[in-house]
Parts: sequence; structure tokens; C-alpha cells
Amino acid sequence: MRAFVGIFLAPSLRAAVQSFCDELTAACPSAKTAIKWVEPENFHLTLKFLGNVPSATLPALTQALHEAASSAFEISFGQADAFPSLLQPQTLWIGVQDGQQHLSALAERIQVQLDAIGFPKDARQFSAHLTIGRMRQGRTVSGLGKVVKALAPSFIGRQRVDSFALIESCLTPKGPIYTSRATIALTSNSSL
Repeated sequence: MRAFVGIFLAPSLRAAVQSFCDELTAACPSAKTAIKWVEPENFHLTLKFLGNVPSATLPALTQALHEAASSAFEISFGQADAFPSLLQPQTLWIGVQDGQQHLSALAERIQVQLDAIGFPKDARQFSAHLTIGRMRQGRTVSGLGKVVKALAPSFIGRQRVDSFALIESCLTPKGPIYTSRATIALTSNSSL
């Protein structure tokens, strides 16, 4: 099973992000087909990509994730950017404004627990972001970076993170299908 550990967006936040994506395609019509947009139900933050996970490891993996759980917290989203840059956008994303330190701490706790059961640390440092679209191979959209910069709201929305999930990612020609295999609750006694 191909899997990752992540946080799905709340419905109200998904709607706000989709509204921003709709504004982008209205302002830059060629982006509608040049970019493979993430389906709203698939909007998520990745805490740890696992790759192919043997079914036999799922109980230990789930237990490790439960041991990484801590207090619930809030995050907010705003601003948009691109990898590698807005001048040469390949992946469009929305940033986490508030709560980045909580996400980083959770990702680190997850990694510590996964180290103990043989999942190696990623080469890249954790950087929370919400991918909204990827440029299709061989396609470009003239002026897209300027449009993203001009339209990106400073605040898109806020969400309480009270759980994260072990998510199976089944790749299909129409796009990935994500299925939550385990939901790990965070405790509700944190201050916001």
C-alpha cells in the first residue's frame, strides 16, 4: 500500500481554498487545463510520506502514530507561492501562517516514532504547505506567477487540528484516491 501521514482540511477550509483556485482559473483561463488541480476532497497537509508500506507493518505503524499524538492546535492558511518559484511555477501551494511550529513538532514526533520501526527520515526538512495544483508536463502558463501573487489572499482560513491520519494513496489515471486507514486523535486539553 502506498501511504502517507497527513491532515485533511475541514469542509469550510476546503471551500475557501477551492474558491481561490477558481479565482486563479478565472483570471488566467489557460491555467484550467495546463495545471492538474488537486480535487477539493484531496486537499491535505503531508506530515510524512511513507511510500510503499507492507500490510504486515500496519499494526506497528498505527501504534507508532498513536504514540506520536499530543495536544490539538490551530493552524491558519494564507498567501500562495510555487515551487521552485513564482517565476517558474511547477507546483502551486498555499502556506501555513499560524501553527507552523505545532505542525513541525508533530511531524518530528511522528518521525521519532517511525525511526524506531524502520522508516527513514526524509532528506528534505519538513515544510508544511498545501499543494493546490501541479503544472502538466511540458505546459506553461504565461504570467501565472504574477496572477498568483496578485490574487493570493493574506488569510484563507483557520482549522483546529484535532487528529491526523494514516492515508492510503491509490494512484489512478484520473488522479489519486485517498483513503484514511487510521485516524489518530489529538488531545483536546491544549490552549489555543
